[in-house]
Amino acid sequence: MTSNCRSEIQERLTVATAGQLCSQVWLGYGSVLFLGFGDSVLVRTDTNAGHPVPEHELQAFEAEWIFHQDNIRIARFNDVENPDRIATALTLTRAFVGQSVMEATVLSNHLDVLIRFGHGASLMVEPPDDADSRDDVAWLLRYPSGVHYTVLCDGRLTERF
Repeated sequence: MTSNCRSEIQERLTVATAGQLCSQVWLGYGSVLFLGFGDSVLVRTDTNAGHPVPEHELQAFEAEWIFHQDNIRIARFNDVENPDRIATALTLTRAFVGQSVMEATVLSNHLDVLIRFGHGASLMVEPPDDADSRDDVAWLLRYPSGVHYTVLCDGRLTERF
């Protein structure tokens, strides 16, 4: 992974989050975290229909999520199969909804991401160092055009249409 990939995904992340709110959060099948960004909160009005589509969305697949409040780590998840862990993860992530994104930074060439919100909470999305998962999708950033900027577990960046 080169610093060029890091600067490219940083630029994409900045475009997706600068001046935006966290518009929605939900957990998908297999504990995938969906974090939407836009200028307003999206409300799911029909539980039988899919979730509303945000302007931009970060999807965390094979990555750990690390929650901080006022720079103190309060929880770390890499698998939320346990019902108690699911409830805790939902509580923590739902607190992001409606909060302004204060900063979104790619922290390393491994493409860890830190997102800080207006209420003092932050989320770090960290790809695993596991050699067995190197070709798996760690996280991706979806743009309104349908383009996905995908970060693989080994830090490679791909673009999918």
